[in-house]
Amino acid sequence: KFKYIDYFNLKPYIYTTGEYRNRITNENSRHNKKILVLGDSFTFGEKLNDEDTYIHKLQNAFPNYYFIGKTHN
Repeated sequence: KFKYIDYFNLKPYIYTTGEYRNRITNENSRHNKKILVLGDSFTFGEKLNDEDTYIHKLQNAFPNYYFIGKTHN
């Protein structure tokens, strides 16, 4: 887990990152077929907790797949 602190708002955010430098929102899906979602800070969910990202919502809607949200970093 990686803790990011937004110093402008002084609010902490918890990021769980994986082997692809992606957000991991559901460990149970890691061995399923993978779907790569490319994008920017919206895809990564910058300044959002893991459960608030749209990748997490996709993961919950389609539990038979493992969604990897990846940014340009």
